[in-house]
Amino acid sequence: MPQNPTILLRSSWAFGNIGDIAISPGMLRLIEQHIPGARIILHPANSHELIQTYLSDRFPDVELVQGNLGQLGQPMTPALKQAFEESDLYLHASGPTIAHGHQPYDGPVLTKGWRAYDWNSSMGPLLAFYVARDMGLPFGGYGLGVNFMATPSNLVFKSILDDAAFFYTRETDSMNYCRESGINPPLLDFVPDCTFAFDMRDEAGADRLMEEFDLEEGKFLAVLLRSSALAFTTEEREAKHCYQLRELIKHWIDRTGMPVFLCPETRKDVEPTGRLLQEPLPTKYKSMVKYHDRFWMPCLATSMYQRAHSMLSMDHHSAIMSLSVGTPTLHPRDPMAGRKGQIFPDLDLGDWLFDINNTVTSDIQPALDDLIDNPQHARDRVSKAMSKVNQLQADAMKVVRDVAMNKTATVNA
Repeated sequence: MPQNPTILLRSSWAFGNIGDIAISPGMLRLIEQHIPGARIILHPANSHELIQTYLSDRFPDVELVQGNLGQLGQPMTPALKQAFEESDLYLHASGPTIAHGHQPYDGPVLTKGWRAYDWNSSMGPLLAFYVARDMGLPFGGYGLGVNFMATPSNLVFKSILDDAAFFYTRETDSMNYCRESGINPPLLDFVPDCTFAFDMRDEAGADRLMEEFDLEEGKFLAVLLRSSALAFTTEEREAKHCYQLRELIKHWIDRTGMPVFLCPETRKDVEPTGRLLQEPLPTKYKSMVKYHDRFWMPCLATSMYQRAHSMLSMDHHSAIMSLSVGTPTLHPRDPMAGRKGQIFPDLDLGDWLFDINNTVTSDIQPALDDLIDNPQHARDRVSKAMSKVNQLQADAMKVVRDVAMNKTATVNA
C-alpha cells in the first residue's frame, strides 16, 4: 500500500476558455488538500507548454508528460507508457468527455467538436481507460459531463465504464442518464465540477481593471455572453439571447444606477460580446457598460467576479467560479451547452437557472430584482451552496484517495 501514491491525471482540455483552463488547477488543489504527498503526473490534452507555464508557480511539483496512446498505428510514447506503469491511479478530471452526438433539438446538427457524430473523436478519450484496464491500473472519472451516447456508442461506453473503480458525473442529470443507459460501475455518483475548487487569483490585475473601468467593489454586475461563435446555436437564436441580456442590462442600470462589466469566458466570445451587447444599447446606457475587450486568465477573472455585486452568465464555468467566491449568479443557459447547468438545482439554486431559449426577459427579471433587493440573503444562499460543494468534494476525494492508496482495480465480473 503506497504511502504517497502516484496519480496520472488527464485534464487541461484547451487554452482558449477560462473554464477549461481552471479545471486542472481545481483538480490539483483537491488532490493537494485530500491526498497530501501524492505524486501527480499531468497528461494535458492540449497546450502543454502554456499549461506548464500557468501551473508552475502554484503547483511546482506537478510533473507533465506528453505523448499519445497508440493512435493512428503509432506505438505508445515511451514516457507516457512509463507514467502508466509508475502510477497507482488513472484519474480523469472534469470535462464533457463521455459523449457521442447530441440529443434531438431545434438547433444545428453538430459535425465538429466533442458533441458531434464523429466516431474517432468520441472514442479517442476512452483509449486511456482501456490502457489502464489492460495494465491492471485502477481508473476513474471525477466530475464528468455525460451528455448523449448515440447508439452504438452507449454499448462501448458501458463496456469500459462498468470497469471503472468509480465514476463521478458533475451533476445529477448526467448521473441519472448513465443509470438509465445501463452504465453500472461499482460506484456511480455525482460530485460538483472541480472548477469549484479553483483558488488561483490575480488581485493586482483586478486592481488595475477596477481602476481602468472606474468600478467599485460590490457595485457592478458582471455579464457574460455565449455567442454563436462557439457553434452551439444559430445566429437567429443568438439575436434573441442578446436582446434578453440587453434588456436585463438596462433594467439593472435603471434599478441600481450601477455599471455593468461585460467580460468573456472564451477567446471567441471577446469580439461578439462588445458588438452584440454594448454597441446596440441606447446612448444613455453605453457609458454605464464597461467592455473588457481582451481574453484573460481564470485567476484574473475570478478576482473580478469576487468583486462584483452579482453575475449574469450564459456560460457555465464563469458561473461556477463566481459562486465559488461567494457572488450571487444567475445562469440563463442554452441547453445545447449540455447537462451541466443541472448543478444549480443540485445546489438548491434552481431558481437561478433559466433556459434562455424558452424564456423572455420578464421571466428572469424578478430573480435579478431579488438579488438587488436582498443581496445578503442571496449571498447566504451561495454560502450554503458552497458548503454543500465542499462536503460532496471531500466525500468523493476520500474515495479517490482510498483507491489510489490500495492500488486495487475494481472490475465487474
